[in-house]
Amino acid sequence: MRKSTHGEAHTFLVGPAEPLRCLQLTTPSGFEDFAAAVGSVATERRLPDPGPVDPAALGHAAALHGIELLGPPPTPGEG
Repeated sequence: MRKSTHGEAHTFLVGPAEPLRCLQLTTPSGFEDFAAAVGSVATERRLPDPGPVDPAALGHAAALHGIELLGPPPTPGEG
């Protein structure tokens, strides 16, 4: 279990050979609006293949939803 307090910087990384099983509870509400703005509807019951990320679009959506992006996420092997 991982608990992040409001304002605490955090991230996570799911490896290609590792399953992800999680339940995310976010309060106050609003993060789901950010996720909907930057995501896309799943067409299959599997993780999508990695694709390009538009940093400008991600930053714009984050700003609209009161989220501060601190940098790129970690890559496999970091840490």
